[in-house]
Amino acid sequence: MYMYALLLSGLEMQMAGNFRPSSGAEHHISHLWEMEGINPALDALHGEKVGVALSLVCARYKKIASIEDIAGRIVENYPGIPENSMWCIFGKLFNAVMDENTPDPLSDVDPQVLVEKFPQIQEVIDKIPDGCWIQQLLTRAGCKVTLTDLGLTGEIVPLTLELSPFVRRRMTLMRLSRLINLD
Repeated sequence: MYMYALLLSGLEMQMAGNFRPSSGAEHHISHLWEMEGINPALDALHGEKVGVALSLVCARYKKIASIEDIAGRIVENYPGIPENSMWCIFGKLFNAVMDENTPDPLSDVDPQVLVEKFPQIQEVIDKIPDGCWIQQLLTRAGCKVTLTDLGLTGEIVPLTLELSPFVRRRMTLMRLSRLINLD
């Protein structure tokens, strides 16, 4: 089953002509950690970081799907890319990261369309596993499972979730969630 999934993702990437079908928010988190702007150097492979990040992403997406009144949670005025945070974190990479994110794909998103399409988004999220199930699979496979296994602490999660969507200029649900008040 797992080999079949790997084959399918490889075929999807070949058909699309890019990595997008197999590189979403979980990869963006791994790349953010690899940039070492919010964390020290980690003694972990890219795939190990992706696995741990996947459990964070699934948990975040399930939280988004649990919202009952999305219209009441839409951010009134999207503040744009958090340049101050990004400058502090990315330092000399700041200009490259800003270039990667210009124009900001969220500037083209109509919040009303997000509200209208939200039930469909919830249906898709309902089909993905939750973070605990991902952790169980990682445990069974003998992989790194938690942030601690990677050498990180839970304190890094809020900043990771805030900045990881800007590692690549891709529209993921993690990036789209910046238009939703999740607090």
